[in-house]
Formats: sequence, structure tokens, C-alpha cells
Amino acid sequence: MRNFYIYFYTYLKLIKDKAKYSTIVLYFGAKIDFCFAKSVLNIKCILFVLFIILICNIILPVSGCSPDNTNSLISKAAIIDQLGLNYPNEIFIERITGTLKQSGFNVDVFSGSEVNIDLYKKLPLMNYKLIIFRAHSGILNYNPLNPGIEGKTWLFTNEPYSTKYPFDQITDRITFGQTSKEASRYFTIGAKFVKESMEGKFHNTMIILMGCDSFHLTDLVSALIEKGASVCIGWDLSVELNYVDKSTIRLIDLLVQNFDIKTSVDMVNLEMGKSIYNATLQYYPEQKGKLQLKYFR
Repeated sequence: MRNFYIYFYTYLKLIKDKAKYSTIVLYFGAKIDFCFAKSVLNIKCILFVLFIILICNIILPVSGCSPDNTNSLISKAAIIDQLGLNYPNEIFIERITGTLKQSGFNVDVFSGSEVNIDLYKKLPLMNYKLIIFRAHSGILNYNPLNPGIEGKTWLFTNEPYSTKYPFDQITDRITFGQTSKEASRYFTIGAKFVKESMEGKFHNTMIILMGCDSFHLTDLVSALIEKGASVCIGWDLSVELNYVDKSTIRLIDLLVQNFDIKTSVDMVNLEMGKSIYNATLQYYPEQKGKLQLKYFR
């Protein structure tokens, strides 16, 4: 264990004879040596030294003296399993969680009713370095009742659609989404929600969007980057669920082996082959292709 010294230089005037104390040296771990001029020990000096020791233990913790803070050094990852409500895949969750934990991440999984507008709103404040959205996404078709949502990318929640969040709805930050005409309606978020309704900023975060068409347009991924994310990875066209689950497992396996983002994405496209819809895995922005997962820990 290294020895740590903190030197405090102070001159204390005695009330009576105004003699000066020489340097006080605090040595953490073994002993405290005090050298006093003129061998005069004043009670005020003792109180001062005790005060300095107290301050050092509160605001200047050092290795060997402070409590174990290992957990604060572990990066956090989140899996937003919106699809788990109707299309659960426990093998996927276990594989991704296990791989990331072995790589040094603490992993939180959000599923079911947890995947709601409030979660999406607070995500930037939760200090995740890796966020995986196992969630529906897509480009909504023309809606004559609300033309403002046409031709934009939307990310699904599991919160049933209602008249809640009227301001976010009338400003086209959120709307409803359906996977088919017969399917239930759920709230979805768009680029304006990311930029104007999400709280705080992402910091050094990689975001993986597993849903369809997340990269067909650049509105959603650009908004996430503008919100502070370092890089986004996703699909340019529709993808079938079994294919995208396997592809994401392979992507994470490559990333934890310290392949950079570009190499990992290229290898997934090569090894997995084209999906039924000829979707291609992509990343944005292009200049972040050389980053490795360890950069986000």
C-alpha cells in the first residue's frame, strides 16, 4: 500500500508570546508527527489538529483510509425490454446480462409496465453507460388527424395510449403506435420528446436500438446524440425478432472482446447475413467507429 502524505503548512500565533508553530505533517496509515517550535503545546493547537484530521477524513479520502468504494467505479447498463411484455426472451436477457456483468457492468432490466413515458423521460439522469432498447420502433404512416407525426421515427413504450400528457401530445413529442391495425395502442416517443422532454443529458453513453427502421431516418438517433449520447447502433429497415435477438447477442459478445464499434457492426452484418427484409446494422455518428466498449466503462 502506498503511503500518502498531505502537508499542511500553517503558522499559529500564540496568544501570549506569539511564537510560531512549524509545519504540521499528517501521515495517514501509521502515525502523526508534530513538530512544535519552542516546545510550547497550546490547547488551541491540539483542537486545530483534530479539526484538520476530521476535515481530511471527510473531504480528502485516500486509499487505505477511506471505506471501500469499489461499487461506485462500476459502470451501469440498462436493458429496456419493451418487447418482453408480448415477446419475452429470457435466454436473451440472461445472455446479455451475464456477458455484461463479466465485462464489469452492473445491469438493470426494465420490462412490462416499467417501460413507460416516465422511464424514458428520466433515462438521461440515471447515469447508464450502455442502454439496449429491445423495443418496437418504426416510421408512422400518414395520419390525417395529426400530420405532424408523419415520416418520423417513433420508439414504443408499454404504456397504454390515453389522453395523458396532453402538452407532449399536441406538440408532437409523443403519439400512439400500433404494430398492426388490430393491435393495442401504446404511447411512443419521437425526436422532439428526446430533445425537449427528456430530463438532463446522457454522458458517454452507447445506445443500441433493436427495433425496426431506427436508422431508416436520422431524426431519432440525431436527437439522442444531441442529448449527449456518444454513439447509437441500430437497423435501417425492418427486422424479424429472432434475427435481431441473435444479432444483438453477437454484437455484445464482440464488443466485450474489445473489438471497436465499426468492426463489431461489420462482423455482425457478415456473420448473420441479411434479414428477411435486407436490414443492415449501422452506427452513428461515423467518426465514433473506432471506440471500444471499455471507453464507456
